[in-house]
Amino acid sequence: MPSVYPYPTEPVRLPSVNGDDGTWGEILNNFLASSLTATGFLSSISVKTANYTMGQYPGETVLANASGGSFTVTLPDATLTTNFYTVKKTDSSGNSVTVSTTSSQTIDGGSSAVISVQYVSVTVVSNGANWFVV
Repeated sequence: MPSVYPYPTEPVRLPSVNGDDGTWGEILNNFLASSLTATGFLSSISVKTANYTMGQYPGETVLANASGGSFTVTLPDATLTTNFYTVKKTDSSGNSVTVSTTSSQTIDGGSSAVISVQYVSVTVVSNGANWFVV
């Protein structure tokens, strides 16, 4: 007789964050709860008020507060990632946030992108060589 899943005599369980009973679910939970979120795999959101270089984490978002002065957020090396990154200016000051690249990489053909208006964001993705605004 072919095996049937779910087994009629056992309840169907889905893993839950930070707890399980030692089965595959516990392994998956530990991976999701610690590895992915700790390394920023699922996303990483941070507030910055001074120069900052983004890591290789997919989905990294910087909420940039330039009320204390203009500063630069530098993207990681485009040749090492094909991830999305977002920089958003959160303050109403006249100071700007510059999104820059490493080496001679470009953002839509230019050397940088400047955000000078509150709540404007720039989301970029790498094609493995340069950055493109999406």
